[in-house]
Amino acid sequence: MKKIRLSKQLKIDLTGYAFILPNIIGVCLFTLFPMIFSLIISFTDWDYTKGIGNWNFIGLTNFAEMWQDEWFTSSLINTIIFAVGVVPVTVFLALILAVIIDKYCVARLPMRLALFYALYL
Repeated sequence: MKKIRLSKQLKIDLTGYAFILPNIIGVCLFTLFPMIFSLIISFTDWDYTKGIGNWNFIGLTNFAEMWQDEWFTSSLINTIIFAVGVVPVTVFLALILAVIIDKYCVARLPMRLALFYALYL
């Protein structure tokens, strides 16, 4: 039996791929597959209680009906109000508080860490 000789660079590359392989498998299994599956079933009228085989392609009908739903539209409005109104104000106030703490807290790092911990409990 002939022994296959690999170059040093190929060994290094294969070692790197071996270390990253569990991450790639996890991302594919727990992120990519569910996203693709959700995209596929969003174009069907699938009744999940009847199993995987009962899919009827209905195109963009689900998305058109979604805009007619009162819960969806009110949730979307609430999300936009939160994202545009609350998040920037919170970030701005946190930045102001951080600058004040940094400027006027003459104590050393443990005091700053204790103050940070106390504020976020």
